[in-house]
Amino acid sequence: MEFTPIRRNAISRKERIALAPQLLDCGARAVTISKVLGLSATDARNIYRDKFGTKSASGKTPESESWYLQTDSRRIHSSMFLQIYDDVMKFNYDPVRGFLRAYSLYYDDICQKQTDLTPERAHLLIRMKRDSERLGAKGEIHVRQVSKSVFGAETNKTKSGKKIINKDDEREVDVMVFKSCRKCGVKHIVSKASLNYKCPSCEDAEAYRQQ
Repeated sequence: MEFTPIRRNAISRKERIALAPQLLDCGARAVTISKVLGLSATDARNIYRDKFGTKSASGKTPESESWYLQTDSRRIHSSMFLQIYDDVMKFNYDPVRGFLRAYSLYYDDICQKQTDLTPERAHLLIRMKRDSERLGAKGEIHVRQVSKSVFGAETNKTKSGKKIINKDDEREVDVMVFKSCRKCGVKHIVSKASLNYKCPSCEDAEAYRQQ
């Protein structure tokens, strides 16, 4: 799935470089600085090395769009961050500063710097949200991944023996929405197909009372 970049044209390069340490303090890698702030890879690596005196960890940025729904913990933390982001953006922040402000609040004040929702995953979540809204799906986040049928299907091989999976097998398999728990009313990211949603905290409390 192709994503449109978060707009940065209201912020000069000098301002973006000045914002980088704030993102680094939240555990971001150089590649994250480059993506979030629109800086060159060279600028991002230099900023990271100047601050920490070492090279940034390498590796691809997360691309799994279904990651946020795979466990209760991920869903809860993603929901908290998305709610903070929406609240922050009500104060007319530009998208870049809004993201930095929201993630700083989440990282420092809410989860006390202990979370699987890295700046990279948080940034991907916001990009998914903005792209869904751009397509007219307000309040929804469209998720695509390889269809489960692909993994059980036979694959063709080239002469070199390399397996090929037909790109037509990739399809949209879920839509994330903000839905209120029917017990406590707190909103969480859930599958749009979920009916009468009850959040993990309420489910645990109910299970404890039944013991």
